[in-house]
Amino acid sequence: DELEAERDGRMGQPLDPARLAALAVEYMQPGPALAGWLEVAADAAASLDEYDLTGLAIAARKQAAHANGVELAAVAQITSRAAAADRRVGVSGAGRPARVCRDAVGQVEMALRLSPDGAQAWADMALTLTWRLPRTLAALAAGWIDLDRAEIIARATSVLSEQAARGVEAVVLPEARWQTYAQLRAWLHELVIAADPDGAEERQIGRASCRERV
Repeated sequence: DELEAERDGRMGQPLDPARLAALAVEYMQPGPALAGWLEVAADAAASLDEYDLTGLAIAARKQAAHANGVELAAVAQITSRAAAADRRVGVSGAGRPARVCRDAVGQVEMALRLSPDGAQAWADMALTLTWRLPRTLAALAAGWIDLDRAEIIARATSVLSEQAARGVEAVVLPEARWQTYAQLRAWLHELVIAADPDGAEERQIGRASCRERV
């Protein structure tokens, strides 16, 4: 049928490989296949129209989120193994460190060329997403949310108990990718207050007291 259609002039012009790649990557899952097609589309970005470029940008963000998830998972294992080797810190049965120890910070600092404060913050984020908010890490690795949204969720829920934080996480993750950063922060603020109204009131009193002292 295809050969007959081609003879009759009913077949359209074949798509340019770069445009075909740009059309495909928007709907692909992050991973090696997406990375390969991204390269094909990116090499000819100047020839793509705005619709193709939009798909390329969306796909690149998904792939970057996936890479961030892989990096954070690796850093989490560094924190776990360093803690396990440190008698003063230790880990739980699931490998969860009691805290990020100095050796872990040093390893992350050296490997990723970060400042000590930057390495500490990144290791803390890896620990939080791996053991406290695993669904958020999974959503990041799947390209469902980006790193900024994962960090917003982690920071907003840091004042809650782990159980309450996971409850808020379960509510926001399905819709988080469709929210702007400002919208997500505002939504999380409301959810955190609803999850722990007494704690929210105490934090408000504490902030007011600080302002008075200043």
